[in-house]
Amino acid sequence: MSKTLQQLGCLSLTYKSAGLDELNRWTVSPDFQPAQLRQVLSHAGLSELLVISTCNRLEFYYFSSDKAPLPTDLLTSWKHVSDFDPTLWSAWQGTDALHHLLSVASSVDSMVVGETQILKQIKDSLAVATQAGTAGKYLHLLIRSVIEAAKRIYTETRIAENPVSVSSMTYRFILDHADASLPLVLIGAGDVIRTMAPYFSKMGRYRFCFVNRSVEKAQSLADQYGGRALSLDDFLAEPPDFSALVSATSADHTLIHSDWIDRLNARHGERSRLLVDLANPRDVDPGVTAQTSIRLINLETVERLAEANNRSRIDEIPVVNRILGEESDRITALFADRDMDELLRFFPEDVSGIRDRAVNKLLKTRLNHLSEEDQATIREFAGYLSDKIVQVPYLRAKQRATSEPVRTDDQPAG
Repeated sequence: MSKTLQQLGCLSLTYKSAGLDELNRWTVSPDFQPAQLRQVLSHAGLSELLVISTCNRLEFYYFSSDKAPLPTDLLTSWKHVSDFDPTLWSAWQGTDALHHLLSVASSVDSMVVGETQILKQIKDSLAVATQAGTAGKYLHLLIRSVIEAAKRIYTETRIAENPVSVSSMTYRFILDHADASLPLVLIGAGDVIRTMAPYFSKMGRYRFCFVNRSVEKAQSLADQYGGRALSLDDFLAEPPDFSALVSATSADHTLIHSDWIDRLNARHGERSRLLVDLANPRDVDPGVTAQTSIRLINLETVERLAEANNRSRIDEIPVVNRILGEESDRITALFADRDMDELLRFFPEDVSGIRDRAVNKLLKTRLNHLSEEDQATIREFAGYLSDKIVQVPYLRAKQRATSEPVRTDDQPAG
């Protein structure tokens, strides 16, 4: 195993062992992360360090030329958190740390299996560590290799296919059925709509019409994401034209009925419209589907499809794990090659120096009677031998990594 890879360590706190409140206690503002990284690097005696910080995990990845740092030394230099429970944290070393990072990057270890945004978060973490001066050549090699492995997994498996969250499922329905030239109506101002608004806004495809019983709350969302704001009463009394609507209010009765659809069609003409009802109890009366131009999707349908998609992703995990094993071997061999390069970096110069000193001494003493032409031949032959000697360690390392037979240029292939 690579000596450098043996120095890799990971200290991790995730949603699996701790709640969001505990994770939030360890959160450091992005503006202060570079300074904190430098402080941890110095205090814990590390050679390289980066931190992956998301809403579901906080993980330290480091290289340490000495023995692994004590978790308490690392954590207390990151942030002062009183009365924390060290048993909530997990630690890995060497190839175990590599395997864990591969699982994180491939989303196998994520709360939502197959969500690929973790790759961007890992890249951003490396950028912050690079800015802080705590990421060196080994972390860059590690992260670059792990990202390549994750991209292979997302390409060769179906683990990231089909949406599994309510927001992504809803967006897929709207993308498939809605006319982007008309506003997207979002009714409500609770967690569901506040989660979806940035998701839809990031796509940059739709204009919004925010609707809420409190027009001030609707206006707040419109100010943040753009679009129009209406009170629920105004919307129901004089509905604007749209081709897609998402409703997620806390009302205890239905808001949209067949007669409202009739008034909508009378104002704007009958057209194909998608209604996504994510409320519980329902905001939309199922009777609206009596009109063939209306397609209604309720929360139960979205959740059922999301669960089916999630099961199909989980079914891919054995295939993913096989690829992770192959990629772990590849990265381990890559670090072993890098170790060999470091070990042999000055070897050619050392051999050349020994050769020149030995040949010069020989030609000045025991072989001083030779002509200049013969001495040149001796020097040429000595150079040839030393070049072949220099090749041997590299070829042996290649043989160990690939099981190929050792060959020099003088040996025939096959």
